[in-house]
Order: sequence, then structure tokens, then C-alpha cells
Amino acid sequence: MSTSRAMWDRRLWGVLLTSGSDTPLLLGDAWHPDFRSFCHYRGEPLRVLSFVTKKHAQDFCRVLRERYKARGKDDPCSRWRFRPARIREHITTQATVPHSGT
Repeated sequence: MSTSRAMWDRRLWGVLLTSGSDTPLLLGDAWHPDFRSFCHYRGEPLRVLSFVTKKHAQDFCRVLRERYKARGKDDPCSRWRFRPARIREHITTQATVPHSGT
């Protein structure tokens, strides 16, 4: 059987980074301040940094804005802008592997 079926379909909030003329960048979980303390498994891919509520995404944006603004006007990172963005997490199975029973 090889039917595709939605296993996970959620509307969440992500964070967009803009830095002037560049294309906005959707931040990944490596931007999280506690990223190194996360329990990662071997081969785990990076994922989009996502929040369940807009308020949580806004709070995270505020922290980042304050951190980079504090670097002073001469630092290029001080001009970075962060804003919440609506995202959709959609996971489907592409193929079903038969169970061997062992």
C-alpha cells in the first residue's frame, strides 16, 4: 500500500528574520538559546523554530530584538528585525513498509 495520508497538520507560529535587502529567513531551532542543551538523536534534522501561540512567538521576537539592538548602531546585526509569521506544519507518510512480524 502506498497511499499518502496526513499524519500531522498544525497551524503554528514561526519567526521571520529580515535584514534590509535580503529575503526573509524563517528561523530554525538552532536559534533557540537552549539549543545545545536539547536532547538530539543522531541524524536528527534541524527544524523550524515554532510556537503554539502568537504571543510566545512575539515574546521570542522581543528578546531577539533587544539582544541585537544592544550591540550598538555600528554592528550590522543591530539592524536585524524579527517578526512572528503564521506557519503550517504538515507531515505525511509517503509509503507504508510492511511489518515483518519479527
